[in-house]
Amino acid sequence: MQRLDAVQGLRAVAAWFVVIAHGALWAGGFGSLILPARSYELLGSLGVLMFFTVSGFIMVYISRGTFGMPGASLSFLQKRLIRIVPLYWMMTMLTLVIILRNAEPVGMVRVMQSLLFIPYIVHGHLIRPLLGVGWTLNFEMFFYVLFAVSLLVRRGLMLLCCTLGVLLLTDQVLNPIWHYHDPSTLAQEWTDPLLLPFLLGIGLAVLHKSYPAIHNRHPFLGLAAGCLVMLVLQQTLIPDHNDPVWWRIAVLALGAVLASSAILASAHLKVPRWLILAGDSSYSLYLVHPLLFGLVKHIGGEALARELPVAAMLLYVVLSTAAGLALHLCIERPLTRWLGLRLPRSAPPTPRLEAAAA
Repeated sequence: MQRLDAVQGLRAVAAWFVVIAHGALWAGGFGSLILPARSYELLGSLGVLMFFTVSGFIMVYISRGTFGMPGASLSFLQKRLIRIVPLYWMMTMLTLVIILRNAEPVGMVRVMQSLLFIPYIVHGHLIRPLLGVGWTLNFEMFFYVLFAVSLLVRRGLMLLCCTLGVLLLTDQVLNPIWHYHDPSTLAQEWTDPLLLPFLLGIGLAVLHKSYPAIHNRHPFLGLAAGCLVMLVLQQTLIPDHNDPVWWRIAVLALGAVLASSAILASAHLKVPRWLILAGDSSYSLYLVHPLLFGLVKHIGGEALARELPVAAMLLYVVLSTAAGLALHLCIERPLTRWLGLRLPRSAPPTPRLEAAAA
């Protein structure tokens, strides 16, 4: 199977976007970061959307030809759980230790729901997992379940796309984008527009496999054109730049441009090794970076933030990147390999020679 270095690079960029956004939220409390806060929020949202798009793409890319094959669904779920769950549980329990050390109250129900990727609503408000970034993994797990079910039938890819379409249409009944607010029911949570990037990733996987001629041989030109179009649309069609609806649409569109440019150009981009390694460690970086504010404070980060907020934000990003790389090399990669060898595995399905029907 073709190695997609550009996709790994995209993972790294997406993770850095999220880390920069969180670092800016912290450092911006001490002084000006030059750019408005909304710009950093945009980066964080873009990072999440790019992660989801890559996730949808990779799942279809590695599974095409196995839809309807015996064992495909179980094999897929097993590999995903080995890849995602152990490190997330470790970081969640570390978060619990920090919370208890600060004498903050936490119920066992919340702990269990965090560990089991179960979102829940209290008094109309969505309660985040103990490890705040885990809310995106709740979405991932939901999509994994949908994808695993689709693998049970040969026309599963079509079934999956129809299911996502129905969920997204349902959301426009429950929580229309023109009056959008954060989910206040589980039905709104499971039908959120954040399912759109998964659907985009599926479409990109089909294009990448079935229509090689559509691959982007000049990705930076395509990316620049896409960003220019977004800028023109923003200035001409969005009169109120504080309108969260237009911002939400703009972020979705820009995330689509960034992800599509990298994925469709994967065969023509030469990606440096350090960026590939950063992509390999992006999951570790994503999980560990929220836990590092205490370390940054301990080494004088707050004092630096009062004088040079931008420098403090960059310090946080560099430390997070180093911690993510160390966690990946020392724990995530060896643990994933060990579990893959030790746990009983279902027989991997044998892909059909012809592409699975969409």
